[in-house]
Amino acid sequence: MTQLARAWTRFTTWFLNLAPHWKLFILAPVMAELVSHHQPLWEFFNPIIIGITFIPYGCGALVARELVVRNGKGWASLILLGAAFSLVFEGIVTRVMFNPMWDELGALATYQHVYAFNWSLSIGLVHFHIALSIFAAVALTEMFHPERRHESWISDRALLWCAVAVPAWTVVIGLFVSFMPPLTGLIALIALVIALIVLALHIPAHPFADRGQSAPRPWVFGMIGGLMTTGVMVSVYMLPEMTTPPPLLPFCIVLGALLVIAWTCLVYASGGGARWTDQHRLALVAGLLAFFI
Repeated sequence: MTQLARAWTRFTTWFLNLAPHWKLFILAPVMAELVSHHQPLWEFFNPIIIGITFIPYGCGALVARELVVRNGKGWASLILLGAAFSLVFEGIVTRVMFNPMWDELGALATYQHVYAFNWSLSIGLVHFHIALSIFAAVALTEMFHPERRHESWISDRALLWCAVAVPAWTVVIGLFVSFMPPLTGLIALIALVIALIVLALHIPAHPFADRGQSAPRPWVFGMIGGLMTTGVMVSVYMLPEMTTPPPLLPFCIVLGALLVIAWTCLVYASGGGARWTDQHRLALVAGLLAFFI
């Protein structure tokens, strides 16, 4: 136990001394793969797995945050960029959104797989990456460095490399996955990604009016995050394994959950996204992670 405690102390000391961009580069895959239990601990720290997961997740989170900060945008833009990242990563890089033969799908391989696209799974993946890969990772990293919250963390060259690395990772994944989606589906997905990025870079930092009300206690944000993630995981991933839900039910539940979280946390409760504090953001992150923890 003493050796374990010493190892943990050395690790935390090392991590806390890292520059903010390296913290974010590490936290993004940790949130998405390790905290979510998608990969067990022994598998996550396999050197090959580290190379496969850290680059797309870390680069994606860095690009999303840099675009927000450099353009003076806010949390709404970060969410839109998180959605764009999820479509690139799961639609173009891994092709899970199209591929009905992906090993981990189970009942989702055929459920709502229409026009060569898995609609229910895709909306669940969008929520997952917005919540864990992007929002949770960025929010936690900025809490470690509040004095640098509004600063750029990487150079222009590093930003360019990260922006290229995420779609280029398609080649690496292609070594393990031979499935190719239909060309029309890929074109439509790329168009949607471009539209999300353009919208994220053009909407105001606080797109909703501040009505002057104070934000509720942080536990309210935690409860909202917990209920949302639980609803998404149950409706998208668990319900189809137990029965065949009515058409579009999981899709509507997840879309409704995303609208609720956006309205409640970014519009009403936070005064247009301007009044919430790190306590509120930490509570929301804790709620989003509670289902997995």
